[in-house]
Amino acid sequence: MPLVLGGNGEHVGRDVACYGRFGESLNVTDGEWTLFIWPPSQNTPLYWHSQLPPQFGPYKLAGSFEKNGRFPVSCAREETKTQLFKVSKDPQQLRDWAPINRRSWQH
Repeated sequence: MPLVLGGNGEHVGRDVACYGRFGESLNVTDGEWTLFIWPPSQNTPLYWHSQLPPQFGPYKLAGSFEKNGRFPVSCAREETKTQLFKVSKDPQQLRDWAPINRRSWQH
């Protein structure tokens, strides 16, 4: 993992990496585990903050440009459940540990 490890494997001061994609889950990984946390399904519409409407991806306008510089959009989402994978042993992310370890990742 280049964000956690340097080019030759030395630690560079990060314990986790956070990543995601607009309209989808927030993802956190430490290189051994990866956690996908989805926003609630009622968290709509999504807002595309730009002077131009979305021109790529699965996003569709759900309204017109608003004065504050945003477009309401909708997009098809994957399965929206929180998932936890031990990627060090299961790189294809086939076994979801979230139902088993719910207490360890919830507030």
